[in-house]
Amino acid sequence: MLSLCEIADEFSASLVRVTHAQNFVLPYVSNSVLPDLYLKLQELSMARPVSGLLTDMVCCPGGDFCSLANARSITVAEDINRRYKSLDKLESLGNIDLRISGCMNSCGHHHIGNIGILGVDKDGKAFYQLLLGGNSGEKGKASLGKIIAKAFAEDEISDAVENILQHYLSKRDKNETFRNTVARLGNASFAEAANKARKS
Repeated sequence: MLSLCEIADEFSASLVRVTHAQNFVLPYVSNSVLPDLYLKLQELSMARPVSGLLTDMVCCPGGDFCSLANARSITVAEDINRRYKSLDKLESLGNIDLRISGCMNSCGHHHIGNIGILGVDKDGKAFYQLLLGGNSGEKGKASLGKIIAKAFAEDEISDAVENILQHYLSKRDKNETFRNTVARLGNASFAEAANKARKS
């Protein structure tokens, strides 16, 4: 964070803003210094052009940092990020809004993500509900996601998300968005794909 503050001092009138989608905004940056700013951000591994893509997710702190959480959120986010490091892979998916909450307080706003993940407690163990079809209303009509299957264990949830995305890629019409494909095929089709991740 100190490095980001130094960048703000140099390029954006010492200002950094944080958006509701957990992104940083550097205001007042002159076009003439954009290449230099980009190089500095690259040094911090903060220059990946993933805005609006799957790994540009919203995630609460979860069980690692929050005493209210039922489950860990950051580890799920990190696992999904590892699986989708390739920009080509991300861009082939198109815009997908993924949101993760570690409990019903919904700090990650899982209920309005195109894909939502909610951590729940089952007999002292962390599980994750998977929701599809949410939309914040920024693009299209606002809607709440629907739970598509029984909750997944911690070692299953990332596989379930990956199965959903593979199902989308195999079933979408040309240039069809994830959200539109889910609306066309229905949640049951995606639930079947997600359930293949179950280990028991």
